[in-house]
Amino acid sequence: MPKYILTLLLIMGIAVGTASADSAVEQALLQKTSYTITGSFSPYDFAPKGDNNPFDWAYTTRTSGRIYQLHGVAPTSKSVFGWKEVTNEFAASRPSTPMWYMFRLDGDIDGDGSLKFDWVLVLATGNKAAYKLVGVRENGTFKYSDKLDIDYKIVGNTVITAAAGTFGNTNVPDNNDSVIENNNTGNTTCIPLPQEPVGQQSVLRVTKYYTNNSRYTDVTHTVVSNSPTSMTITEGHRSSNNNDKIETLTTIFTINGNYKDIGKRVSERTGLSPRTTLYAPYWREPFREVCDQQTWNFNVTVTESSETTSQAVTYNIVALHESKTVAGGTFNTIHIQSTTNSATTNQWIDTTTGALVAEEIRNPDNSLQKSTELLSLQ
Repeated sequence: MPKYILTLLLIMGIAVGTASADSAVEQALLQKTSYTITGSFSPYDFAPKGDNNPFDWAYTTRTSGRIYQLHGVAPTSKSVFGWKEVTNEFAASRPSTPMWYMFRLDGDIDGDGSLKFDWVLVLATGNKAAYKLVGVRENGTFKYSDKLDIDYKIVGNTVITAAAGTFGNTNVPDNNDSVIENNNTGNTTCIPLPQEPVGQQSVLRVTKYYTNNSRYTDVTHTVVSNSPTSMTITEGHRSSNNNDKIETLTTIFTINGNYKDIGKRVSERTGLSPRTTLYAPYWREPFREVCDQQTWNFNVTVTESSETTSQAVTYNIVALHESKTVAGGTFNTIHIQSTTNSATTNQWIDTTTGALVAEEIRNPDNSLQKSTELLSLQ
């Protein structure tokens, strides 16, 4: 068992034994089978460094992306976790990939007259394990149930629970299971989000709109490399005034469950100095799988050319199978919408190749700022 898992289970007070788990909790998890992830835990060595503190855990909220130190302040009876929000400087360093996801149970499952301990932790990757928070010891560490006798899988922002042995031993998002049964809200449909393969090339017409006119550029978009931490593309720009340029764009990111958390983008363009854009704590985009009506929110500071702005961002999966006709043909697409302080962007992604089929960027007054459409794909 990895070091950090032992740290959380043993030092924080989880009893890893053979006694039967709380049957009431297991029954609740089998009756309601869909839970929204509240946030994730990642190991992080807070100061003083190297002290093996059992509370060296960073908690990232799902909706806003804010990061908190566990027991960063003295806990109280109403705030048992002792959350302390960390600074932007810390957030920029980003904790490691999440090890645990946390979600709230539906009601006072343990019957103690309070909801403060009605939480469940599940391992985010590797072999599966789920535990319910039980209470707090006198020394401040947490008490948990025995390992719950259930199965689960992570789909987007959701933990899907089921009887033990339903999904298999390894916690890997199941892209082949396109329909997730939700006993409370009906069926939620999820499909894989394809990633552009290396070597794929598309030609896009990008049009920018001004007060009295517009100007277009034909862009040859080529995927050069794609790894678990970065992606590089080249874009050959052939404009209507024959001012041709080549741009290489490298995106640096971490994979966080079904999301791609982008920390930096570097652009190198013919005749111009390299341009670096930094995101703190990250810019979050979908990855691996998307679900019908899935939404997520985050706040981010964007720094480019020594200018920093703050953005409140909302993403929404508008449709999973939307027919989109452009100059390059008719495609079955995933329709994704993102809204910031300054613009609303709609994208249509081909469900087979991951290629961008169309994009519209609109100003707050709904006027069109920029559009993109696919001309050809190979």
